[in-house]
Amino acid sequence: MRAFVGTFCVIIPLLMLSFQVTSQHPQSTSDEIPKFDEYPVGVWSGSPTPVIIQSPEERLYRTYLRNTAKRPPNFAGHYSFVDWGCGTNCLGGAVVDQQTGRVFQPPFPVSKDSHADEHWMIDGLFFFDKPYAQVRPDSRLMILTRQFNGKSGYYPEIFYLVWENERFRTVLHTIAGRQIPQKAKAERPKCL
Repeated sequence: MRAFVGTFCVIIPLLMLSFQVTSQHPQSTSDEIPKFDEYPVGVWSGSPTPVIIQSPEERLYRTYLRNTAKRPPNFAGHYSFVDWGCGTNCLGGAVVDQQTGRVFQPPFPVSKDSHADEHWMIDGLFFFDKPYAQVRPDSRLMILTRQFNGKSGYYPEIFYLVWENERFRTVLHTIAGRQIPQKAKAERPKCL
């Protein structure tokens, strides 16, 4: 009887959460999911410009940033997305323009101001058994997968981001396969 009650206490909240997510947010269909081919860009093949290290925050990760010039661009034509671990389930990164050497913050930085390493940390919880950032040199689309810490566990949270005007714009956001409207983004709890 005790085992039945314990199982019942676990199953009911999961069913309630499933109903809540289903009723609040529509399921994303494969037609709605952005694809790399929808955001094409020509791939640059010139010689990379040395990375311009200007701030103390950039100096902290100068080796990662400078090493991007040793590889061809991997994102949006002439950019490189570089990333590094910053602790358990933590991810840091930057976007480097191979043509100009300029360095840009990653999507969802923990701090937009100059707060040392937080300037480069990507807000969220990452499990590294799956690809967390997908980019292609011939596309402006980045697919960023992190984990949403819900009441009943962790759910995959996926952002489809487009690089335009030297910044990221979210075109689709899903949690556990459910589309999250852009207005709800501000209400979403911070996931640290």
